[in-house]
Parts: sequence; structure tokens; C-alpha cells
Amino acid sequence: MSLSVDKAGDLKIGARKCRLYKKSEIVKVANKHGIVTDKKTVKELCGSLKKKITPKKKVLTKDEAAVRIFKMKGLTAMNRFQLTNKMSAGRESPTRVLRIARELARLR
Repeated sequence: MSLSVDKAGDLKIGARKCRLYKKSEIVKVANKHGIVTDKKTVKELCGSLKKKITPKKKVLTKDEAAVRIFKMKGLTAMNRFQLTNKMSAGRESPTRVLRIARELARLR
């Protein structure tokens, strides 16, 4: 059976939501994916399976954010300089600075 996550964020096994299967069926699927099933509820098993198949988000580094900011067309040189300074001084996270840069470029 295939595992997927629908738009609402629910794990699906085949065509049905994970929480609608019997525990014995979920245990079989979990064992195939190498998840320990001892004394776990259906909710915990579905959560473990979901963590196993969903990709992890990549953390944005300062260097990557600076490169993205300098490639943005709608920003002035002063805006670019101020945004990279905020990031390098450690006052704000690279993700937050990039969000501000996108907003500034869109408003331009």
C-alpha cells in the first residue's frame, strides 16, 4: 500500500485515512517501514509513519539568504545593504529577513 499526505495534512494508506484502519493493519504497514510498534496507539503509529515519509524542511543559512537578497530585482542597493546587515549582526533570522526582502521587492 502506498503512503501519502493529503491537502489537510492527514496520512493516507492507499485511499483511506490512516486513523480509519484497524490497529493490526497499521502495525503491518509500520513494520514494513521499520517503525517499532510496541505499545503504541493508532494515533501514535500514524504520527510515526507520517514523520517517516514527510521531507524535512531545509534550514536557510545566512550565505544562502544573502545570495537570494542580492538576486532580487525590486530592491534598491540601500535596502539590500540594510537587510544583509540585520542578518549578519544576528538581530534577525535569515528566514525572516528574506520574508521582509520579498515584501519590499513586491511593494517597489
